[in-house]
Amino acid sequence: MRDDDLDGGKERTKYHKRSLVEIVMFQIKQIFGDKLKARNFESQVVETRIKVTILNRFAAMNNDFY
Repeated sequence: MRDDDLDGGKERTKYHKRSLVEIVMFQIKQIFGDKLKARNFESQVVETRIKVTILNRFAAMNNDFY
């Protein structure tokens, strides 16, 4: 099988995007823990957005973060 066949398969199945999302979720869980502190859904959404914002700021400060 040729390498370009493999790359095309990943693009068709969107595997690469899924892989990137899984990496980010792993980073969030490693840094902040795997559980949310907030009890109700709206507060959980806010808590998650704050965590993602912090993670993005870390990444912006340090290009080697990812």
